[in-house]
Amino acid sequence: SGGLFAHNVAVRNRYGLKLFRDGCIGNTFVNNIFIYNKDGQVGLDNAGGRTPWPSNNLVDYSVAYPSRRWALPVGIAWMLGDNILLRDPNVVDYKGNDLRLIATSPVRKKAVSLYMNGAYSWPDPGLFPATNYTEPAW
Repeated sequence: SGGLFAHNVAVRNRYGLKLFRDGCIGNTFVNNIFIYNKDGQVGLDNAGGRTPWPSNNLVDYSVAYPSRRWALPVGIAWMLGDNILLRDPNVVDYKGNDLRLIATSPVRKKAVSLYMNGAYSWPDPGLFPATNYTEPAW
């Protein structure tokens, strides 16, 4: 609860991001890329109605592709920001796990500016080059 999750890439999983039950509260997920995940890019779990839904979370400034069934259940729009990009981010080679954005990626410079202790703010969603650290980030 209360975490910031930024600059991650989730590829070829069941879900790119799955918010799990009522213990997932007040988190912010930004500048992430969720691509080619089997059952959806973003999902929620409430144990089939036996627990409350995750609450007060925000997913924004992130990429979800493909967009078909990208957010499940469909009713989770209340936790999604207005800056979700539903397009192919064009990583170098997602099957070979080279998840860097190509130079002409349509999602370049679409990240929200963040302060992450010891690191420059990175303008692109997804992987965050370690060479930009000014000091250890933790």
